[in-house]
Amino acid sequence: MTSEQKDLEVCISNYRAVFDYFLTPLSLLEFMPTLRDEARKEIQYFHDQPRKQVDIFLKELLECEERGIYQSFLDALNRSEDQRWIHDFMTGKLNDELTVKFIYHIENAEAFKKLFDIIQPQLNVIDARTLITVLRPWLSEGEKDDLNEKCNRLGSTYALPWIIYFILRKKPTWIKELYNHAEEANYSNEVEGTLAKALAQYFIFDENEKNVAEEKTQSSELPSTSAAYFDLHSGVNTKVNEAETSSSNELHTKLHHVENSSHDDPDDKDNETLVNSEQNIDTEKVDDGDTCTEIKEPCDPYQSYELRGYQHELVKLARQGKNVIICAPPGAGKTLVAANIIQNYYETSCRDDETKRNVLFFTPGIALAQQQHDRFKEYLPSKYMTDYRCGYGESTSLLGVKDFDVVVLTPQILLNELNSKDEHKSVYKIDEFGLLIYDECHHCIGSHPFNKVMRKYFGLEKDSDQLPQIIGLTATLGIGKAKTKDAALLEMKQLCANLNAVAGVVTVCDSQNKKEMEKHIANPDENHLPVNMKRDDPFFKEIITLMRNIEQVLKNLKEPIPQAPDYSQNDFDRQRFKQWCVETKKSLALTESPLSRNARSCVEYLEVCGEALDLYYVCRAEAALKLFESVAESQKQDTSTEISLYKYHTDAMNKLKKLCNDPRCANPNLAKIKNCILEKFAEVPDSRIMLMTQMKIYVYALKDWMNDDDKLEAYQPEVFTGLRTSAGVKGLSIKKQQAIMKSFRSGRHKILISTPHAAGEGIDVADCNLVINYNFLRNESLTLQIKGRVRKRGGEMVHISSDRVARRDQLNVHRTQLMNECTDILVDFIQSDQMAYRKELEGLNKLDMRRFHLEVLKKLKESQELEKVKQSNEEFLLQCAKCKGFVCSSHDLRLVENAHRINIMPEFKEKYEIMEHPRKDKRQMGQDWKKINKVICKNCNLDWGIEALYKGVFVLPLIKIEGFRITKKSTGSPFVTRKWKNAPFVPQDINLDVVLNQLCDDE
Repeated sequence: MTSEQKDLEVCISNYRAVFDYFLTPLSLLEFMPTLRDEARKEIQYFHDQPRKQVDIFLKELLECEERGIYQSFLDALNRSEDQRWIHDFMTGKLNDELTVKFIYHIENAEAFKKLFDIIQPQLNVIDARTLITVLRPWLSEGEKDDLNEKCNRLGSTYALPWIIYFILRKKPTWIKELYNHAEEANYSNEVEGTLAKALAQYFIFDENEKNVAEEKTQSSELPSTSAAYFDLHSGVNTKVNEAETSSSNELHTKLHHVENSSHDDPDDKDNETLVNSEQNIDTEKVDDGDTCTEIKEPCDPYQSYELRGYQHELVKLARQGKNVIICAPPGAGKTLVAANIIQNYYETSCRDDETKRNVLFFTPGIALAQQQHDRFKEYLPSKYMTDYRCGYGESTSLLGVKDFDVVVLTPQILLNELNSKDEHKSVYKIDEFGLLIYDECHHCIGSHPFNKVMRKYFGLEKDSDQLPQIIGLTATLGIGKAKTKDAALLEMKQLCANLNAVAGVVTVCDSQNKKEMEKHIANPDENHLPVNMKRDDPFFKEIITLMRNIEQVLKNLKEPIPQAPDYSQNDFDRQRFKQWCVETKKSLALTESPLSRNARSCVEYLEVCGEALDLYYVCRAEAALKLFESVAESQKQDTSTEISLYKYHTDAMNKLKKLCNDPRCANPNLAKIKNCILEKFAEVPDSRIMLMTQMKIYVYALKDWMNDDDKLEAYQPEVFTGLRTSAGVKGLSIKKQQAIMKSFRSGRHKILISTPHAAGEGIDVADCNLVINYNFLRNESLTLQIKGRVRKRGGEMVHISSDRVARRDQLNVHRTQLMNECTDILVDFIQSDQMAYRKELEGLNKLDMRRFHLEVLKKLKESQELEKVKQSNEEFLLQCAKCKGFVCSSHDLRLVENAHRINIMPEFKEKYEIMEHPRKDKRQMGQDWKKINKVICKNCNLDWGIEALYKGVFVLPLIKIEGFRITKKSTGSPFVTRKWKNAPFVPQDINLDVVLNQLCDDE
């Protein structure tokens, strides 16, 4: 290593914090022409991820053997107007006062990010494009273009966090500069003034504090250069903090005031700061010459808090190091209980680094992981470092996980790590951690990832004294499909066995504690409103007429198809009708009848009509009409039958369009929802309301309805769904989930329309005082969880249900009573006969592990058979599932990344046409793939998959197996499946990166 490389390595080590938070390599590329093209392209690829750019850039600098690279880097910083301050900071060209301020800002970069999260609701009143204009002096041209593009693509609400993300990497003095500029202009620019005042509330220190900072700085004998930045870390930083603790603590108090100002109950410790800051601050008087300023000494505001009596009862066994399931109603403060258990674990079991093993806190969902991570940062002493890992990208890695005391994560991430064959992975066994906590632990059954993690636990050495402690948290133990007490108790004991809860289930049993707990739980009133499923309006009649005409065409084809379920009855059973469509299309794919294509076209039209009819029951005529419009574009009109179907459909469409605004076709159920919402806002103007409905397609349809209603639109309704696609509707990304939930908590959106599994469990919004359940089936556990989303006392839960759903709701009432009764029985049994309980647990665990081993053997056998199929190389023919035209051979397919099946033969392109992909905002498929077009059969327009762009180079058709029937070439026997893993062949692997490198070498 040359001396220059050593200097560069020391520089990067010393200034890594500065680079991570403030360096933007993208702006340096034009000043470093000798940088390798590969690194340049990679940095440009991650233009939205500055931290990733920094990692790539610094790695490139360290590996570069070019002479003068260090000086080249410094020159590039100096020539970049945006980054020059970093150059001046490193080379000691800043004055002492500015140096101290910059050090303070750098070391508190994370805290400033949190502050921006808090003031974001104040900034939401500013249009994102206007904000870009206000901040133009601190943004480069490229950044302005990038942010404007995000505004156009994402809208103002979602673009705002990006603007904040960009501006936080700028020179630390920009806030003061903006404030001074607005003040000098007498706040003549309203937007600029609003922003400056919002920032000043948290970031601008008054002159007294500035003077004190100067006096402290001067007395510290600070050198005139910051080159020894980390040498000053322990000395200078302490003095800076002493000088500026006043503003920092006041800032901290303001933060907590903002977060908790909306809570009605000051005693609710699961929704507020754990300690009153004023009681934990020692003060002293400092005379700065002209004024006497009170300087507050820094303290740890998290170290002392008191659990309530019932919470002490819940934590007792867990604090003794025992494996337990803690069962308490929603709103009882289980997260606070978990924080107490974690803190006790570290204080009693981890007295030194040698005995220290970290804590993993599992959540079943990503939105819940973010929430719980934020809670732990609030509830635990600041000396305990917390992190969370979930979703996609870097956050799915467990790299560096042991650097944190508490890591909140979704369980699949740990499973992926444990199952990885990487020799240098971060985690090899579960016993590398000392405490595992499962939030919503009632999911730890069957093949859920919670239970898979526990099976890894049971695979450890039984006599090991290093087994981690297991804690389960839940509001409901669940009873599965049990209908009797014995069956329900068995389900509960199985859950205990799966979690190795040898100390049993802990509930609040003390009568005084029960009374105290009831005071702190919302326990909302429940009301039931019937859904009017009787539709006899013109729009409904027109859909029924269309479906009958299509069904008559199908009958005339005389294909042996079972009769479709009756769709004209009230309370349309969508699931049953959908199942009929799926099974009928499958049977038509297998038949050799020449009329099967026409018959399938009939079924496809009927399928869309059924979905539209279902949507009409739930929402408005406009939503149903959108579905009708989509089907006409995807159907051919080549045969007489297809022409007749298209004519029926077009005629019906024209009539339905005219009926959309007919008052007779209004959905009476929407009026009930609207009345419930407006009455609640009239009673409590700052309400938070959740509307729960079954499917994503309903969620978006209901949002469109609310946005078209002036009164409801004023409350800024927003959707909240899971990540996965369902019914052809894409889910929300992790960032959007987090942004929406944050906006709902702050009041930016006061109505949240959600699917029950996305927001019905664990999500805590303290001001939520109304949950409306709109006609969906659920079990007793989900019913209790959804009820727990009403966190404000005096809140309400309204069920708007059909007779069928109402009957299920009534059954859930009885099942909940059975569950509560069996929970009490189980607790009594555990306390009275621990030995018998543990013996039962051992037997149940052995039974579950035996089932698991049988599953493993079954999968092993399947994989061996699959390997035989792969090695046999037998040929299969792929035909279009609708028109039966030959498409390709199984030998033409290739397997990419063990996930995508592609056809690389040029002849395949002649067999299909392309359509622009309808989801323009959902084209990205991870890091390397981007959707471009849909691939459809040239003969019949059947959907075969998509065209996708790989790393900006290859355009490849990714085909889905539902579009084909597979025929064994040797026998001619057809085969139909909906999943590639069930196909009778496995394509050869292909590594596109190798192909790409070969192409580059050839060029």
